[in-house]
Amino acid sequence: MIIAGNSQVTMFKSRKIISDKTKKNVSIYWVGPLTIDKFSNNHFSAQYIRQLFLNTDEWKFLSIGFHDYKILIKALTCLSHRDFILFLNHMIQQYKEIFLELNYKGKFGWLVNPQHRENLENYVLNDHEVSKWAYVLNDSILGWCRINQINVIDPLNLIDNPIGLKNKEYFATDGFHLNFLAAKIYLKKIEEITGEKFIINSKKEFRTHILIPRTKTDYMIMTIAKEIDLQWDQTNILFGEKEKFTQKILLFVSKLLKQKDIFTTINKHSDYIIAGQFNSMELIKIYTYATDLVGIDINFDVYIRHLNTVEKLSSFLLIKKPLTINDFFNSTITDITDDYNPTEIMFADFRIASIEGKLFNKFKNFLDNYLINTKNEYGIIFFWLSLIESHNNYYNKALKNLQKAIDTSLPNPFVSSRIDYYENCWKNKISAFEPLLEILRHKQLKNF
Repeated sequence: MIIAGNSQVTMFKSRKIISDKTKKNVSIYWVGPLTIDKFSNNHFSAQYIRQLFLNTDEWKFLSIGFHDYKILIKALTCLSHRDFILFLNHMIQQYKEIFLELNYKGKFGWLVNPQHRENLENYVLNDHEVSKWAYVLNDSILGWCRINQINVIDPLNLIDNPIGLKNKEYFATDGFHLNFLAAKIYLKKIEEITGEKFIINSKKEFRTHILIPRTKTDYMIMTIAKEIDLQWDQTNILFGEKEKFTQKILLFVSKLLKQKDIFTTINKHSDYIIAGQFNSMELIKIYTYATDLVGIDINFDVYIRHLNTVEKLSSFLLIKKPLTINDFFNSTITDITDDYNPTEIMFADFRIASIEGKLFNKFKNFLDNYLINTKNEYGIIFFWLSLIESHNNYYNKALKNLQKAIDTSLPNPFVSSRIDYYENCWKNKISAFEPLLEILRHKQLKNF
């Protein structure tokens, strides 16, 4: 079975989904911000979908609509009513033609997407107006699909109701992309249509990531983690293996080059986009491969052409990894050894420094209460506070906490070769994470 299409397909990627009938993994393909006109224009992503679907006798499902809703709403604000209706009818006709094409061998279905209501203020529209026209588009296509025996997977009555009020439990933190709870609803609907049952495997728990507390500091970290509900790092990349991670991506890119009959040798600093003349679909392949290696959700708020070297791509993904218990353990590392690269330790420091939202409030409240109600003996606590203050540009506060961290009157002062580096940066009012943050300079959103 194949599920392919726009970014909503990533809701299926956080688990391994196996067909009980074939015992094969369900293949999930994200092809970028797919819109129906890309089929008419024969865009790379549409070519890829056609190749996937027309060369198989398996069930195949297309996730599309999410970005078309936004295009439709933009047209509503820019066109006269007459021209808008013509535009709407043209879009509906495109859907009909493409669905007939992709259903050539049968066993095809449409995964209906929730509405796209991003930046509505730019269009001077409210949720009701947006929902109305998204409903008109969907209803027109759905009615035609029923007549023409095109399968439809449409659980929006549970996820995104007709007046535009989202059931937030089914959405990722960005508020737009669906999560695995929603994926299970879609899978249940697919089971009803195909007769195939699914086996869902949870993420593997990599026990080698779970460190055993050995010191008082380790037990203190475990106490904090329990209080703020912090999880272990369950990704496929162990700390100290950034170089191996980078090499895996480099090998993948090199294989793609050979498939294109390009035998240029590249290293982690080479511009692989220029070397391979890669199109957008190939860049998405590289990006999703690397993201899957790390084991985190795909970050859509990035212009992937700016991640044009393996070093940039690997660094970006390591920066974007969520904060875990492992980061607190890794941050306690004092001196650099052959196993621990200073940049990798700084990734852990950075994730602690940039803690935000509810997690920040829990963490800060715990530390404040801990410092008030106990005789603190851990310099590392002040060190973490200094990282957070520096990230918020409160460099004087950061320096004061740094001095407390290294105070030798503490039973366990924090000693590290990083102290001098951080102190020097903060005295000069600059971010200590500048080498890491360089990768985040470009923030062109959602345009691959």
